[in-house]
Amino acid sequence: MTTNIISLYAGTYGSTGSSGDGGPYQSALYDNLGRIALDQVNNLMYIVDTNRIRMINRTSGIVSAFAGTGSCGTFTGPGVATSVRFQCSLLYVAVDNNNNRVFIADHCKLY
Repeated sequence: MTTNIISLYAGTYGSTGSSGDGGPYQSALYDNLGRIALDQVNNLMYIVDTNRIRMINRTSGIVSAFAGTGSCGTFTGPGVATSVRFQCSLLYVAVDNNNNRVFIADHCKLY
């Protein structure tokens, strides 16, 4: 009989939040996590985290902001990804087969 073990991959036991960008993904704080997408070589992990997308670089071990501010708002057109305010709440994230684009969806738009 095989025993399946679940262990903590990222985050801190008993703590939530949205901090730690630029540091180790294991000790960053996460809040209201949603969908996860991996690039085609399983190096970059994109995570929906409270109205923004965070990216874990599995080679360097660093988590960073990828898109969104974390605050709700109205998307008004092209802009710097980390400055965009998405409509509440983000639902999906996906990476195309060539690792050229990351797609993000909320309740009524696809980015």
